[in-house]
Amino acid sequence: QASFGCPYSCSYYCTYGEYQGPKIRQRSAKKVVQDMTKLKEVYGIQAVQFRDPTFGLKKGFIDDLCTEIEKQGLQIKWGIETRLDLLNEEKISRMQAVGLVNINCGIETPNEEIAKASKRKLVSHQHQENIIKFCNKRKININAFFILGLEMDTIESINQTISYAL
Repeated sequence: QASFGCPYSCSYYCTYGEYQGPKIRQRSAKKVVQDMTKLKEVYGIQAVQFRDPTFGLKKGFIDDLCTEIEKQGLQIKWGIETRLDLLNEEKISRMQAVGLVNINCGIETPNEEIAKASKRKLVSHQHQENIIKFCNKRKININAFFILGLEMDTIESINQTISYAL
């Protein structure tokens, strides 16, 4: 992990906020790259998946991490877990240039009313689709998380979520 803590209100289904609290504690990019280097050199690890609750939430961290990976000459594949509204094409391109191959993201539901009832802040459909299309063109794997059975979910809304996911 590069950071601990999550300010989002997902505690009824996500353990990050419950166990790590809402305050973000960001490790330095230098320490994170040192850990990645050690994993590669000592254990032969070829790829790392960051399981931060929301990777890159602290402003400037993504750029600092990419700069440090370049500076150290580290050649390793890596992936992140984050919200798509924290990403744009420039950030994704920058991360891919230094090894990014995978993004896990929570889309959860396409239904705004159900999201609101569950205290979820959705990323706009247009932004989600733009980022996913951009990543597909660049051969960056996207794993999207969806939730079935949120408050107010019905068989119809669940089927809509499945259709949206497909």
